[in-house]
Amino acid sequence: MPKISLKLDRIKGIYTFAAAIIGAGILALPVYLAEGGFWPGLLMIILVGIVCIFSALFIAESFLRVKEDLHLPGLALKFLGRKGCILMFLGIFFCTYAALTGYLSGGGQIIYDISGGEIPIGVGIFIYFLMGTLLIYFGIKAIKTASFYLFFIMIFLFLGLLGLTFSHLDFNAPSFTSWGACPGMLGILMFAFGAHTLVPSLGKDMRRDPEGFKKICIWGVLIPLIFYGLWFAGVFFTVPYNGLGSENITALNTQTLLQAKAFGQPATIPLAHLIGRQVLILGSFFALFSIFTSFIGFGLAGKDSLVDFLKGKVKKWLAVALLSLPPLIFSLFHPTSFLGAIDIAGFYGDTIFMGVLPPLILLRSRKIGERIPEFTVPGGKTIPILVFLFYAFAMVYKTVSFFL
Repeated sequence: MPKISLKLDRIKGIYTFAAAIIGAGILALPVYLAEGGFWPGLLMIILVGIVCIFSALFIAESFLRVKEDLHLPGLALKFLGRKGCILMFLGIFFCTYAALTGYLSGGGQIIYDISGGEIPIGVGIFIYFLMGTLLIYFGIKAIKTASFYLFFIMIFLFLGLLGLTFSHLDFNAPSFTSWGACPGMLGILMFAFGAHTLVPSLGKDMRRDPEGFKKICIWGVLIPLIFYGLWFAGVFFTVPYNGLGSENITALNTQTLLQAKAFGQPATIPLAHLIGRQVLILGSFFALFSIFTSFIGFGLAGKDSLVDFLKGKVKKWLAVALLSLPPLIFSLFHPTSFLGAIDIAGFYGDTIFMGVLPPLILLRSRKIGERIPEFTVPGGKTIPILVFLFYAFAMVYKTVSFFL
């Protein structure tokens, strides 16, 4: 394989993974993280990003320890048994169905807004569904090519948003620090970094280039981490967290992050009210593309997981239909389910398949794996155990918080 071709595959793989991660969650991050103040929010982005790099590397090493191309359910079955496989499958599909539902409803709403109401939300949802499922059906090569170009568009739009935001920074605004708010940030951050079901799908094309596979896992998470940090900083020092003495606030005139959170709005809404409509336009188009890349990334990984779980006994078109039709139906009946869907997906889907099971799979694969992998994640047993405890804490914290 020529070096140029290998390098291009690495770049496309990084863009595919990064584009799947950078979804609409980036627009919600400042709203949720601002509660803790700047330093707690920034450090939580870095912490969760680093943990997610290790999670991706755990999956990649486990994938390389088997001779056949297994997806996450297959890896769980091989190394954790049937119960582990079922838990992995449930975690993936709980997250995938919730995420796809959220992406379809969010995409339909954005198309409606951009068209000035000319395109109904239901039609916008169906447009998203049709374009996304076609790419999911044709598989990883089509998605890698599409994501490669879409990611450049996303970068251009994001830089435009960031430029407008940074031109209005106010470092003299009142600030605060609340470290106690950090655990509450875990859900949105785990969803924002969660596209790890895509790792085995990318691994199928990267067995001939294991070093490139490792770089995809690292840079595919590191690029979103940088984006998230810059975006959070820009919004935090531009939009006030609370105050401004507004008593009669509605969804049409929010001007603080606390108000935006109360109405379930992304950070671009109060930004637009403070800076101008150009922010809302750029934010809408950025969300349009970022949601779409996440939709096809999640969809591909879900399709591959379903085929893997059913041991290839289901046709590809049927796997795509089983994966995408329920979210389509739910989003058509609940077109405003975006924020609620991704919150649920983050805590009770991403946590299982990203952090609870991969460390266990890795430790078991190091004992009974079929082959020696081309790279080994450093840290011995300590790092996988710490990652497992980190994700398990997040799930327990969220569950307990429901009863407090």
